[in-house]
Amino acid sequence: MIDQRAVHRTRDDEVFLVDAVVAGDRVSASGVISSGHSRMLRSGGRLPGILVLEIFRQAGFLMAHEAAGMPFGWHLVTSRVEMVWRAGPPHVASNSAFAFEVTGEVGVERRGGEPCYLQFTAELASAGRVIATGTIEAYSLAPDRYQALRRHALVAPHAHLVADTQSNDDGSPGRVVGWDDSDPFLFNRPGDHVVSMALIEAILAAAEAHSSGRPTSVEVEFLHFAERNSPVYLAPPQRRGGDDVWELHQDDRLIVRAFTRCDTPEMAPEQVSGDNPPS
Repeated sequence: MIDQRAVHRTRDDEVFLVDAVVAGDRVSASGVISSGHSRMLRSGGRLPGILVLEIFRQAGFLMAHEAAGMPFGWHLVTSRVEMVWRAGPPHVASNSAFAFEVTGEVGVERRGGEPCYLQFTAELASAGRVIATGTIEAYSLAPDRYQALRRHALVAPHAHLVADTQSNDDGSPGRVVGWDDSDPFLFNRPGDHVVSMALIEAILAAAEAHSSGRPTSVEVEFLHFAERNSPVYLAPPQRRGGDDVWELHQDDRLIVRAFTRCDTPEMAPEQVSGDNPPS
């Protein structure tokens, strides 16, 4: 099992990577996700995009520490993520598991010999079939630099999260987006902001509802931190080319911009038995 610290998780059941080989700036890892995971259950057994991104995220964190030399205790602040389905999302049989392989490569910018910006590109496969590709870009910050950046928010690190998503009826610029801060998948440790994965999941859910289908690609740009004690608004999408463009606003400031596309994948969902997960 991969060390929880290496993938920034606090629970073993949320660590998806089982083993990994890091060679230079490249990684090859295997892992498994139970069909009973909360996001698998919500999606009716089909692998959801948010879990694909979590696999990439964990592999990226691993590479930040193992390949780029980022010390434990440092922060990765996401600036951009992208994911593209290369085949239909696989369906995982009940009482089974999704076994996967993820390969990737990290590019590192350094300042004073320490990593300051990382770009991780990855490919997800199962049973020899490429399922998705993705990219994560993030800033690497030492604890003192992060605390200086977040000194005002750190006054209330456990600030209350705004509750359920609801329609706006007060002239606000969109829908209020909310999260359950007891959700171990999204909020696995105390924090001073709404984590990027929560913002991505809200956008994916809105895109699926808007198009009556699952997004086949998503790109998200993070412009500012989302604070925990102020409402986050999701604006109605704008059409640009073949993409739907989404914006999240908070306190009259644009904090996230995202692009989703809902073309039909070339390949239909595949049944995955998961009888032989990696050990």
